Amino acid sequence: MQKRWYDQDPTLSLAVSLFNNSTEEARALCATFIINYAKDRGVKIQNNFREIVQYQLKRWYDKEKEVSEAMEYLRMSDMILRKELAMKIIQYLQQIDCE
Repeated sequence: MQKRWYDQDPTLSLAVSLFNNSTEEARALCATFIINYAKDRGVKIQNNFREIVQYQLKRWYDKEKEVSEAMEYLRMSDMILRKELAMKIIQYLQQIDCE
């Protein structure tokens, strides 16, 4: 069985699962956090990535533009940054949940 790109690392898989299962408001806040964090560290995505993956709009994260963009930034990050971001996502969502 082929794993999704984010299931290859247990920490990243957990972070994405928490991201997916969070409230709409928390997901929006977390998406902005992911995008800004990745951009600040030099991650770039193609400006037309939504057009490129238009045929794949069945994924849970394709329903919301900013969430989809955040997942693309996460996917385009190198493995070290992905792991770091996964930990930050978990911490961020826990922080939001406690507020």
